[in-house]
Amino acid sequence: MTDRARTIAGLILLLTAALVLLGAAADPPEARMGGWHLIGAREATQPGVAAFRGIPFAHPPLGERRFRAAELLPAPDAGVFEATRYAPVCPQDEGNVDWYRDVARGVGADPAALLALPPVSEDCLHLNLWTPAPGRPAAGLPVFVWIHGGGNQNGWSYEPNYLGQHLAAEGLVVVSIAYRLGGLGFVAHPLLSAESAQGASGHYGMSDILAALQWIRQHIAAFGGDPDNVTVAGESAGGGNISALLRVRAADGLYRRAIIQSGALGPEDRQPLDAAQRAGERLFAALQARSAEDLRRRPWQDFIGLDWGAYYPGWVIDGELLREAAAIREGVDLLIGSNAQEWLMYMAPDGDAALQKVLGRYARGREPEARALLQQLEPDPRRQADRLFSAVEFLCPSTELAAEVRAGGGRSFVYHFTRVRPGAARIGAYHGAEIPYVFGTADAWLPGDDTDAALSRAMLRYWAGFARSGRPAAGDLPAWPEYDREARSYLELGDRIAPGTDLERALCTLASGQADGR
Repeated sequence: MTDRARTIAGLILLLTAALVLLGAAADPPEARMGGWHLIGAREATQPGVAAFRGIPFAHPPLGERRFRAAELLPAPDAGVFEATRYAPVCPQDEGNVDWYRDVARGVGADPAALLALPPVSEDCLHLNLWTPAPGRPAAGLPVFVWIHGGGNQNGWSYEPNYLGQHLAAEGLVVVSIAYRLGGLGFVAHPLLSAESAQGASGHYGMSDILAALQWIRQHIAAFGGDPDNVTVAGESAGGGNISALLRVRAADGLYRRAIIQSGALGPEDRQPLDAAQRAGERLFAALQARSAEDLRRRPWQDFIGLDWGAYYPGWVIDGELLREAAAIREGVDLLIGSNAQEWLMYMAPDGDAALQKVLGRYARGREPEARALLQQLEPDPRRQADRLFSAVEFLCPSTELAAEVRAGGGRSFVYHFTRVRPGAARIGAYHGAEIPYVFGTADAWLPGDDTDAALSRAMLRYWAGFARSGRPAAGDLPAWPEYDREARSYLELGDRIAPGTDLERALCTLASGQADGR
């Protein structure tokens, strides 16, 4: 064969190989659940990862199913489902959209250029899934289940920061789930309790989370996941729901590990049923409903924009799912933490007024001691107010929960997120700032540099390592110490990644025992 012929033959082989690869890439990913055939899509930024979007996991909570516990939806015996588009989001207002706009203002970006609220419907109980192993039931990959935040009133499973392709590329099957929100998901009411065999109400959004976990337990192997190696993860209200989930016996066997980001609940965030019912009566007073059927006939729009006041729509101690003295699940592993300036962007511009308000809530009777301590820690009164608020509402309950898990035979790992993006000094390491680092999904409008890119790569690896083995080990990265109540050991995630001790010991000691603190 001549050199020219060999060259032509080589080119033909290369072209053939390229066409084969292009054809393989063009073939949509598939998965089968019995006779049900699901068609997904390739992720452009991670071609080795398949996405399956908008998969229904529970019966739509419409009509008679409104204000009832979720009912798991069995997979059809046959048929094809195009899992290529996201489903509508659960009824809500623009609370989470406004949060993104607040962050944009804080970093000097144009808030008008951000996302809009997707279509809204009560038929919203769907999940999304990213996997590097579609159609490979024997892959046995760890499963990472994301429960979104938004105060249990807002948010959805596929916000831009929650897309799972980069975490999936670390060898995980990533699932994000929807659940009912606000007045349709978390409000107890005597009319609703009266029709319940248990005499309880207010747990509808929580039952959605349990149904999603049951669906994952039954079907995740079809997407390459290991049903015995599931980690539940969430931020803010999503993390708070997980901190309550740790005490729910009905969730036993549905997950193995937990990640809680700025979401540990204190005792007052779990509402007693009688108090929750009184709040529900106030919330629904404008509806003038005389029966549960009347509440079910109202359009979902009637339940949006209710005046919540000081009521937090969290887990109701209803005697059914959550009991007053329920102990934390034994042997669960926990990764938990909070951010350095959780509430700075929400503090009033008048720093002295903001500080006085926070002191009045969290340091009653000990204001001089608290002021003296805060002045040692922060020079600015507004930042002092945030430092105390962030500690009492987020950091201190996180370390308490870490200690409780450790006492129950599990492993606990605590982080403190301190990274402030370039140009973001006015909002600091804000509430939710860590999420795009975990998912590797920083928005184009978020300023960042090489430090942010390196920190995101590290956090992806730490979170994936924890989901894989129960330890946030990541090769050459700094070792993450297990939490110890005496040492208050943690890992700082910021301009540097380094272990430390005595995490806000003085502030948590000050806050302990306060009537409104933790």
